[in-house]
Amino acid sequence: MFGLPDPLADILGNKLEKNIAKTLLSATYSASITGLWSSKQSRLAQWLGIGQADRDVATSIYLSLQPMVESGDIVLTVPRELLDPNNLARFQSELKE
Repeated sequence: MFGLPDPLADILGNKLEKNIAKTLLSATYSASITGLWSSKQSRLAQWLGIGQADRDVATSIYLSLQPMVESGDIVLTVPRELLDPNNLARFQSELKE
């Protein structure tokens, strides 16, 4: 009636679930950052003058997520221009422990 638990199936199942969650979270963050970064190219953003603000938001999100990237919790895929040292040098991150 009751089967014995299969520890290998539990381990593999948990690992698969974690990988799926990690992939979905990474894709969501990457898409959000890329969307904000790329919005400067839209005519509406240019007309409203919000393009650089969106790029600054994208950069701050990217920098804020770096601890999760370094710990291996997520993987970010972002535009190369965002990673330009001149862009990143305009921001300062502080971590208080």
